[in-house]
Amino acid sequence: MPLPRTSSAGHRVAQRRSDLRVHILAALGAAGCSQVPEAKVASFDGIFYDRIDKDLDGSYAGEDCNDANADIHPNAVEICNNVDDNCDGSIDEGVRAVYHRDADGDAYGSADDTVQACGLPEGFVENDEDCNDRAAEANPEEVEVCDGLDNDCDGSIDNIPAYWPDADGDGYGAEGTPATECEPMPEGYAPNQADCDDGDETVFPGAPELCGDRRDNDCDGNLSCVQLDVALEDTEEHCSVTWAMEGPQVTDYSSPCVGCDFEFETDLVVTVISGDADLCDAAVDARQDFRVSDNTIAGSTGNFYALDWDADGTWYGNTLYWNLDPVRLSLEGGSYASFSYLGELAVYEVEYYYSYYYGEGRPLSVQGEHRMAHAVDRTDWRSDAAPIASPRLSQAERARAVRAWTGAGLAEHASVASFNRFAMELMALGAPPDLLLASLQAAGDEIVHARDCFGVASALSGRDVGPGELPVAGVLEDPSVEGILTRLLTEGCVEETVSTSLAALRLAHATDKRIRSTLERIVSDETRHAAFAWRSARWLLSERPDLAPLARRVLALALAQTPPAGGPAVSAALRAHGVLSRADRARERARTVREVIKPAIAALFSDAPAPRVAVSA
Repeated sequence: MPLPRTSSAGHRVAQRRSDLRVHILAALGAAGCSQVPEAKVASFDGIFYDRIDKDLDGSYAGEDCNDANADIHPNAVEICNNVDDNCDGSIDEGVRAVYHRDADGDAYGSADDTVQACGLPEGFVENDEDCNDRAAEANPEEVEVCDGLDNDCDGSIDNIPAYWPDADGDGYGAEGTPATECEPMPEGYAPNQADCDDGDETVFPGAPELCGDRRDNDCDGNLSCVQLDVALEDTEEHCSVTWAMEGPQVTDYSSPCVGCDFEFETDLVVTVISGDADLCDAAVDARQDFRVSDNTIAGSTGNFYALDWDADGTWYGNTLYWNLDPVRLSLEGGSYASFSYLGELAVYEVEYYYSYYYGEGRPLSVQGEHRMAHAVDRTDWRSDAAPIASPRLSQAERARAVRAWTGAGLAEHASVASFNRFAMELMALGAPPDLLLASLQAAGDEIVHARDCFGVASALSGRDVGPGELPVAGVLEDPSVEGILTRLLTEGCVEETVSTSLAALRLAHATDKRIRSTLERIVSDETRHAAFAWRSARWLLSERPDLAPLARRVLALALAQTPPAGGPAVSAALRAHGVLSRADRARERARTVREVIKPAIAALFSDAPAPRVAVSA
């Protein structure tokens, strides 16, 4: 049921956030009430002698094992004093502490040499964390050194990672089994693991970024770049400049996709200059605008010889490659030069309005790339397209609302695949049936959500819209338990929890009955989905406690992601249609991380037992 409209939007969202936290903590077994112990019913046998209380400690002689000492009676607390304080027939039961011998005097004790006592004996300590009680230089606080001992008690001797496999011989290592610094660096290794492609000797950190080769040459995580080549006529003078695209963002609120139209702006950072640098003086770091239409890209080149350009390209997968034929350019002094552009644009690097941080549902990612279909005209993916009775929107506002709701539908549509993949991953892990059933039920929920969102978009736009083909290549390429856990924590525990709060924020501002009904269902279902994700993570970590360090790292990285808060504001009319600004979303994400996700992380790694009851998603 909707929250009362008499309360403020902020109060309604805070209440929803609190409800989300309760559901998640309950799924983690950390939100139950402690049980009140049953009261002990006193009894006596009716004999007068047994009702005598000589020491006035409240216990009759018939039940008091020492009616001459008021400190000894059935209700007393047992203390460590070699006396049966509570008259249960045992002495010092449950109150003696276990101490561990510390033979090497390093403040860490042995798990195999213990004593029970009421106080700490000499030569003993309270912990049992020493892995070698014969060597003071071996304990959990020590740093591993090359001495033939397991100094840090991690189970390995002289394991000091220093060299990593370098298959392509470029001096940069990659992931793999490291070699220790206690031995000379083996052949085929490097003193780092910074290579992003250990099969290509031209790809390594700091390598020249070459456009058009379909590679991230400098291993900075980005592929998109622009290259300019300039050559003087009748001379051999020439230069080449490459700019890396940093932080490209759409400026028309379209969804960047393969073969569609969108505009974006980006910081261009000079990365390579070769040849005669004087010819490329006009090439500087700058923020530039670009337009993409089908397979054509156009650039505003005011900083590059004051000329605009456009070029036909070709899409290979998610990347547009282009090459502009040389153009003759008149320079000062009567000389001429030819210039040409080439480049590559990875569409998934362009951040857009309903991107990973701002989408609905559970994201679908493959090797860090977030997958969604593109929108097409179709009638079978939209629910009832009744008119939306909210405040009037301008033409630009209506277009923005259509894009937002279309994007929400595409995100929910991708969530169907995400949950179905997780169901297969659960089967690969041998998960219990209730988790598998919950994942499949959640996938069904997301189908309904997607149809509802496409229905709102269709009603706002006046034309029927739905999802096109979803690119699913590679979605099952990483079946490792580490990969499954990483995706579960980022896509489910963090991003779906944030998504639930964002939907609640949209609901708090929405006024149209149909939009509110859609968001009510999404908030209700996604609350269960988020709790299901955390519960799944708790189960997986209980099965594989050795993965806890990885889980902590993954969650820390996920929380460190800071979505950009910049961008245009939204009007009251847009908010009434369930549309939020980037700033709205960034603030709500920060609140959700603080008030929901961080307490959930604490509960995830607590000692509370995972709940065993079936919980549907």
